[in-house]
Amino acid sequence: MPKSLPDKIKSFPFCFLLFPIFVVVHIWEDNLNYINFGDILLPGLAYLISSFAIFGIFFLVFRQVQKAGIFAFCLLAVFLLFGAIHDFLKSHAYLLPLSRYRYLLPILFLLLLIVIFRLRKEKSEMNKLNRFLSLLLLVFLLVDAGSLIKKTLMTKSRPTAVRGAANYPHCKECAKPDIYFLIFDEYASTRCLKDFWNYDNHKFDSSLQARGFHIIPDSRSNYNLTFFSVASILNMDYISGIRDFKNCTLDDFTSCLNWIRNSAVVDLLERNGYQIVNHSIFDLHGKPSPENLITLTILPTKQSVIYEQTLLGRIKKAFDNLRDEKNVQLHSRPAISQYRFLEANERLMEQVLNEPRKRSDHPKFVYGHFLMPHQPYYFDSLGNPASQFKTLSPSESNPVDSYLQYLVYTNKKALQLVDSIRANNATPPIIILMGDHGLKGAIPGSDFRHVFMNMNAIYLPDKNYHAFPDNLSAVNQFRILFNSIFKQNFKPLKDSTMLIEPAN
Repeated sequence: MPKSLPDKIKSFPFCFLLFPIFVVVHIWEDNLNYINFGDILLPGLAYLISSFAIFGIFFLVFRQVQKAGIFAFCLLAVFLLFGAIHDFLKSHAYLLPLSRYRYLLPILFLLLLIVIFRLRKEKSEMNKLNRFLSLLLLVFLLVDAGSLIKKTLMTKSRPTAVRGAANYPHCKECAKPDIYFLIFDEYASTRCLKDFWNYDNHKFDSSLQARGFHIIPDSRSNYNLTFFSVASILNMDYISGIRDFKNCTLDDFTSCLNWIRNSAVVDLLERNGYQIVNHSIFDLHGKPSPENLITLTILPTKQSVIYEQTLLGRIKKAFDNLRDEKNVQLHSRPAISQYRFLEANERLMEQVLNEPRKRSDHPKFVYGHFLMPHQPYYFDSLGNPASQFKTLSPSESNPVDSYLQYLVYTNKKALQLVDSIRANNATPPIIILMGDHGLKGAIPGSDFRHVFMNMNAIYLPDKNYHAFPDNLSAVNQFRILFNSIFKQNFKPLKDSTMLIEPAN
């Protein structure tokens, strides 16, 4: 007897359609601050079309809708969840051998053949299994959808420091010098270099002091990673909304990008008539970064986040790693992301060097951020290019020695910037030289104090540095500066450091 339409609907294997929708929504929910609906729309449609195609092909094999739907579900599970399966095997020592592609791929292929064999032998329509899988996926999908809605509402209502900027008193009579805020990534303080690596960097400090700078000897960053440290500095506050500092997700990192983009420092300066000039690796509100390093090299691309857990995504990643390793071993210059740091540093530094020569009717806030002396370590202390193998594989040599060699090169570049700014700026400017954090190399038996001990030097035209304590915490950098120049009344926040550990 032919089935009625309601019966056909009840027995239809929706699991093979619900599964790709669930996977895409789960990726979106897990990376809400980084991925929007437009980013997942095309992949979602591609997965759905592929699901229908697989279902159609195996309907011809099984001649039964339910069996075709179940196998399409199994095949999609292998393809879309391959990365999760691979990571699970790698995270358990006793299963680690199975994570090798030479074993894992044949095992999965064999399992799919077994599923085909069992489905062909099965006489029933398997309605119960189909309904169970469809109901289970529907529950998972609703849970993720609920979480997505909740996170969206929380993101919209999340307070940020910039919201309070409208209430800051405006100082009309205050002098408004240009401000150059120059971050040298992972530049450790002189005390840190001496205490932990027995390296004397006092020559650089003396050079700055001879130019009128004030060195803050016990300066500390509040975080050990750039995103969090810069977000905190530019908002004069600690980062809120991080669920687990020991397991920070991509969502947490992109939250920091939003904090940087909409920072309190920039907002307050704009309210005081400042022109914002961005020569950094981060976007500021209305002033995008001239270098797209964040999405190209530091964070994964949106496409890789969406596709990296698939079977093809993991295989492509494995081949890319093999290719890059071979290129490094052969000492041929590969067109890989690491060399973009060098090119970006050179362009950003040139832009900052040219900035003082530009005349403006408004005071300027110039933010420069250079990925140096942070690895890759491109030059030695004499400015000679380091070998490519040493540059791209610092762990193969002595990473601390490479860092210290590059530090000397960085010092020369920093002094060139300072001299150019002071010589060419129309009026005497404020110049801040900072490391966003200390050197992150692990030291056996260390309590990790060194990762927070950052270089910090400030130049004020009036040389009045009494408000800047020797143990200045980075979160208070602009609080104290704005109190000094704009007659604000910011209370220094209690010093605190948080060791950030990214999720695996």
